[in-house]
Amino acid sequence: MSTYVEQVCRFVVEYQETMNDQDRAAARIAGHDPDNLWSLTWSFDDAEQAEFRCQEDQQRHNSFCAENGYLPWKTFRVRDLGAAHSISRRDWFS
Repeated sequence: MSTYVEQVCRFVVEYQETMNDQDRAAARIAGHDPDNLWSLTWSFDDAEQAEFRCQEDQQRHNSFCAENGYLPWKTFRVRDLGAAHSISRRDWFS
């Protein structure tokens, strides 16, 4: 399987999904901290752009949930990585 390199900028927008007790327990059994499972969605060189996107994504998610009768299940945040860096990933489609 081939790999590719992804550039990640200094400021990242991440989200975390709310888990029920059963899913939290399964994450712990798998060796993961359920309070520290965040997914990267965006990265920016500028903190203001990252904060804007974070707020926009949170509002979009909350609006979707309100319109469809769901409780919001995602929490978004901005994190400063201190510097841009590269991540090597597996190319699943090659």
